[in-house]
Amino acid sequence: MTVKNANRQSPSVAMAVITAAALADGLKQAVVELPGGAIVTGGFVTVTKAFDSSDAATLKLGDATVDNRYGAPDMKSTGLTALTLTGFVTPVEGDIEFTYTGSVPTEGEAHLVLEYIVVNRAEFTQG
Repeated sequence: MTVKNANRQSPSVAMAVITAAALADGLKQAVVELPGGAIVTGGFVTVTKAFDSSDAATLKLGDATVDNRYGAPDMKSTGLTALTLTGFVTPVEGDIEFTYTGSVPTEGEAHLVLEYIVVNRAEFTQG
């Protein structure tokens, strides 16, 4: 028998701005902290000003275990790239990290928007 769940929660949303000044080839950096039990349910990276790297310009988004769990958008052209949604539940509090691959750019800007819920969180009940 299925037990009815009356608990409800609103999604949490975090946003971060990533600029060329923050990037170095291969350097892993924390960008958003997630609580234990978080599941990323949506999000995207919007490149608002293309990164002027002389070769590849890729931003791998992941965590301490899988460096590209949420995707690896190209930063050399403007536009929006949806995150890869995996259903992964963070086992403990931890950071979403990015690793930039490419020569260090002198200009460029992107916005990361990340939406998540938390397992067993209840902000209110219904039903």
